[in-house]
Amino acid sequence: MLHRNLGTIQPELLRAFEGTAQVRHYGPGTAVYRRGRPVRGVFLIQKGRARLLLGKGGGLALHVAGAGSVLGLGETMSGCPYDATAETVEPCDIAFLRREDFLAYLRQNCSLCLQLVQLLSDDLHQLYEQYRTIGGPATRTRKSRANGSAHAKTSAPRNPVA
Repeated sequence: MLHRNLGTIQPELLRAFEGTAQVRHYGPGTAVYRRGRPVRGVFLIQKGRARLLLGKGGGLALHVAGAGSVLGLGETMSGCPYDATAETVEPCDIAFLRREDFLAYLRQNCSLCLQLVQLLSDDLHQLYEQYRTIGGPATRTRKSRANGSAHAKTSAPRNPVA
């Protein structure tokens, strides 16, 4: 789930959208995709902003993404259902590229594929940092160790990537 502007790789990624992407206009408050639904592909915000919501029925706002941001990248790469709900904040023009077309483009463009892996890794690291900041088990473990708790080692998650 990539929620930020892609900066230096954007021109190469835009070529994946040329000719095969469908551009759609979304009104404010419209769901682009919903958490738990099967992945269909990636979305490129061309104009406007969308927020990513976690939890049933929306819930916690994770991020607000603007023009140049790609949504649904991690899910499209993995084939897993969408992890969050993407909902427009204001009128948006969003290009959609089917998963099959996007993966076919990546197979032909290995350098872009490697750059996307790096961006997804950066996103994962950022999520770990946010989790620690809000007091997840890793934070409590550090505090427990600082206080000399005998249970500090057992409170860390065994597999944080599930």
